[in-house]
Formats: sequence, structure tokens, C-alpha cells
Amino acid sequence: MTGASAVGPASRPRVPRIAWQLISVAAFLALWQVYGSLPGTFAIPTVTETVAQLAKDVASGAIIAPMLSTLVSTATGMLVASVVGIVVGSAIGLSEWVRDAVEPIVNALNAAPMAMLIPVIGIYIGLGFQGRVFLIVMWCVFVIIVNVAAGVRAVSANLVETARSFGASRRMTYFGIVLPSAVPYLAVGLRLGLGRALRGAIAAELLLSVVDTGKFLRQAGALFAMPRLIGGIIFVTLVGLVLLWLAELVERRLVRRWNP
Repeated sequence: MTGASAVGPASRPRVPRIAWQLISVAAFLALWQVYGSLPGTFAIPTVTETVAQLAKDVASGAIIAPMLSTLVSTATGMLVASVVGIVVGSAIGLSEWVRDAVEPIVNALNAAPMAMLIPVIGIYIGLGFQGRVFLIVMWCVFVIIVNVAAGVRAVSANLVETARSFGASRRMTYFGIVLPSAVPYLAVGLRLGLGRALRGAIAAELLLSVVDTGKFLRQAGALFAMPRLIGGIIFVTLVGLVLLWLAELVERRLVRRWNP
């Protein structure tokens, strides 16, 4: 009896995970196609209309060139945010004084809706590239700071004391022990920050200065070109998924390299 009950569940064929994912995507696309074909659903084009328009925009470069410009501003903002996030997060994690003075501000800004800062950014920094980069930094820097600070705090105090007892300087201790030990937290912060950076770039292009991908989407919406608008949104989403997938690969390599 025991053998039969043990073998029974184990002998059931398991559907691979990729199969469930494909089934769910196919079901979603089928429902979308049916709904878009119904009368009175002008705002939701069918899948075939959307894909056909997106293919035209990709082939003509109408969406590729704006997306590349968007990625340039995203990368610039992400680079600045990474440097600031590592420095400030490390300071919060290492110093109680800095933590008490800075961490409440970081937590408050991390919870604040960054879109509300757009008028201030436009007045003091401008509507051009610098303003967009600043907004991108504000979108993603705080999640990096929070993760780096958590990683630095998680470093074993005994390990740090052992290094200092052997004469290691503060700089050697930080770069040799603290920062490598915090790499898993840093990698997570950078991955999350990258997704926020792309969203911040699109928000800046839609609300701060209508350029690049934001201009493409804004014009499509103004003309009620719904297949182009929905296709553009899907294209931006796919680019974001690819970036996050690449960031996850880098994260795994960093974790294996520094925390085998």
C-alpha cells in the first residue's frame, strides 16, 4: 500500500514549465484577438493588426531610432545612479551617523512619486538631456542605495574585525571584504534599478520633453493610431524584458564570482 501511494504521484507526467508559459501566452493572445474583433472596441486593435503595424515600424526604423536614443539616456542615468547609489549606500551601511542623518530622507524619496518633481526639474535643470537624465537618476538611485546599504550591514562583523586585527586598513577592508560580500545585494539593486531607469526614461520623454520613444507614443495616441500605440508599448515592454534578462545573467555571474 505504501509503495503504491509513493509511486502513484511520482509516476504522473509533469507538464514542463515552458509549456504552461506558452499555453498562458497563447490563451491571452486568443482572448485579445477575439475581443479586438468585437464591434465597438476601437481602442483595442486585434493582435494581427498590432503585430503588422509593429513589424512595419521596426522595418522602417520608425521605432528603432527613438528607442536607441531612449536607451542612451537610460544608460547615462543608470551609470550616474549606480555610482551615487554605491557611495551613499556604503556610507549608510558603514556609518551610524550617516544612517541616522540620510536614511530617513532616502526612504522618503524612495516612496515619493517622482513624476511630481517634473515641474521642478524643468525649471532648475531644463527640459533637455540633462533634465531627463536627472529624472532617470531620481527614479532608480534610491532602490540601489537601499540594497547596497542592506548588503553592507549584512557583512559579518567578526570578519571585519579579523581583517583589522591583521592590520588591514579601512580601504583594504572595504574593497577586500565589505564590498565583495555585499555583491549579491548590489546586483539585485542594479537589476531593479535598471527596470526603474527605463520607466523613468519613458516618463521623462512623455512628461518632461516630448522626444524619442515618448514622442513616438505621444504622436500615435494623438492621432488615435491604436495599432501603432499598442505596438509601441509592447515594443518598449519587450526591450525592458530583454534588459532585465541580461541584468539577471550578469547578477548570477557576479554572485558566482564573488560568493562561490
